[in-house]
Amino acid sequence: GGMAINTSGQVIIQPSGTSFASALSLPASSITLSKSISGLTLGKAGNTANITIGSSATINGPISIFGGAVELTGSLIANGAISVTAGGSGQHSFKISGTGAKLKSASDITISATGGAWGLTMYNDSFIQSTGGNINITSNGTWGGFYTNTTGGIYASSNTATPTDTPTAGGTLTINATGASQQGVLIANGSLVSFGAMSVTARGAGAYQGMYVAGTGTFKSVGSITIDTATSGAHWGLEVQDSRVMQSTTGNVSITATGNYGMYLNGSIVASTSTTDTSESTVPTTGGSITISATGLTQQGFELGAGSLIANNAISITGSATGGYHGVKLAGAGSTKAVGGITINATNTGANWALWQDGSRFIQSTTGNIAITATATSGHGIYIYGGGLVAGNSTTTPTSGGGITINSTSGANDITGAALRMDVDSTKIIAFGDITIYANGAAAGLNVANQQGHGIILYGSSQVIRSYGGNLSITGYATHAGGGNANWANISGGITLWNDTNTLRAYGGLTLKGVSMQGIGVYLNVYSASGGSVTADTGDVVIDGLSNSTFAGTYIRIPVVATAGSVSISGAGAGWAGISQD
Repeated sequence: GGMAINTSGQVIIQPSGTSFASALSLPASSITLSKSISGLTLGKAGNTANITIGSSATINGPISIFGGAVELTGSLIANGAISVTAGGSGQHSFKISGTGAKLKSASDITISATGGAWGLTMYNDSFIQSTGGNINITSNGTWGGFYTNTTGGIYASSNTATPTDTPTAGGTLTINATGASQQGVLIANGSLVSFGAMSVTARGAGAYQGMYVAGTGTFKSVGSITIDTATSGAHWGLEVQDSRVMQSTTGNVSITATGNYGMYLNGSIVASTSTTDTSESTVPTTGGSITISATGLTQQGFELGAGSLIANNAISITGSATGGYHGVKLAGAGSTKAVGGITINATNTGANWALWQDGSRFIQSTTGNIAITATATSGHGIYIYGGGLVAGNSTTTPTSGGGITINSTSGANDITGAALRMDVDSTKIIAFGDITIYANGAAAGLNVANQQGHGIILYGSSQVIRSYGGNLSITGYATHAGGGNANWANISGGITLWNDTNTLRAYGGLTLKGVSMQGIGVYLNVYSASGGSVTADTGDVVIDGLSNSTFAGTYIRIPVVATAGSVSISGAGAGWAGISQD
């Protein structure tokens, strides 16, 4: 018959030598464990025999497991800490699967799963939960690191009824995962939830991501979230799909992603209690900042395919691309919105736009400043298609908020290129505070011919650059021979307006300084219409244009108004006029 172990002490099942001679399975016909046991140890350090646990056990103390491949299809619950060391060489070092499978502790959980094709894998509705301690997972494999395809997940939270809800107590969650030939972390489905800080470090290889997140599940921490992910192969350092949301309700979110492509997001990153809105009327009471640093070693830096970036504090994005790709690309439905300041630094080394924004998206800081730097010495600078930039509490008429600073440098040989190009009707750049734009489309120097067609161009109707409570200053440099493209501004301009439905306006002073050595310094505007103007409400208007071509240095076809100040216009050209007005 079998042996029933009834004790209030610890139970230790170990080999007499280093390792069991054969695999160990529980339940076993010869062993029954009682609930009064105060600790359970299976195996010991150095054991390479597999351990399978198909039964459920509740231990009034700690649990320690040492095995080759470890498989849990039952339920292990401990009032003390749980430690699992799995080093098997099969498909899974530590596999948790089956309906109701779980590993649960009132204290810390430590998992080391290394040696198999995959380290830790989770299936079905399995979950790992610490209700009162920290969770620390190391998961490495000869294929991938950590894999989950479960309706459950990993929870460092005291909430047992609905563990995916925002935790009110709990510990930290730390995952370190390396895939020698595939993903470091692959979340096909599943949740990661913690009350304390969450940290994920993932390393991938081959044509696979460092970290891939898709499917359904909750990715949430009350504390800060730190993700450091990279791949040595031809893929994204971090890829997020299926509109997944990564959220810290009170802390910061910091992401570093490196790969042939840096980071791709089809979802949202949130450092706020709200996943949808940070407008002035509903500013969240808690939340932190978002910091994204994405490096594309051969292609894109950071690409947001659809979704939002929302922060109660600041947002910082650094995207670096190699070759003809975007340093930062923001597309599809969604917004980039912060209560604090927003900083974007986008670079590329090839013939494309360093920063690309389309889909009528807005980048908005409701109370802080926006600072954008774009560098593409062989490409183009900033492209905005619809929507725009807003430093203020309203996307129409802000009554409070910060300022906007743009510093863009580009140099590709393209009459349609620019350091800053605003496309499509009604695109806007507005702020309550000062707006300062430096758009240099002549990165190699103004004496080097045929670089960008325009420093800054407003290419559309009813476009606006306006400061509602400060000054507006625009400096634009370009140099390119005349082009022949249909429906385009084929004369190069330092500052170019497509037609005079467009508006440049400041509450204070307004200054325009433009240079195009092969075209027109300040080109206002290509086609005549009506409804727009260059206006200073309380300050002066100063316009200076310079060219070294047969065109005028300054070309005026639009009303220029200083309601309570003066207007000063100068132009210098090598041709028939310094200033031209018709």
